[in-house]
Amino acid sequence: MIYGFPAYHNKNGFPSAQGSLNVVETLIYLFYLYTVFTHGRQTAAQGRGAPKKEAVGWLAEGRRVTGSAASLAVLAGFSASLMTLSKTALYCKSSLVRRPLLSR
Repeated sequence: MIYGFPAYHNKNGFPSAQGSLNVVETLIYLFYLYTVFTHGRQTAAQGRGAPKKEAVGWLAEGRRVTGSAASLAVLAGFSASLMTLSKTALYCKSSLVRRPLLSR
């Protein structure tokens, strides 16, 4: 078992490392949202596939960030999404390694 007390007693560091990365990733996503909502200006543009404003209210509003705040927002969004991708690849690889071979 990889999670819970059995992992702790076996001194398995994977769950702790995973939790630490999850915290960092979440903080970066929160910084991205903070930057977009504090430095962004509301736009009237309705994107393709966006929900109707009547259905979800202010969440359907478009926002545009410019200047150095936009640079920080793009960098934060890219960094957090790259962390998500790398963790997903790690989970997939670790599940393949731990999967027992089928006996014939």
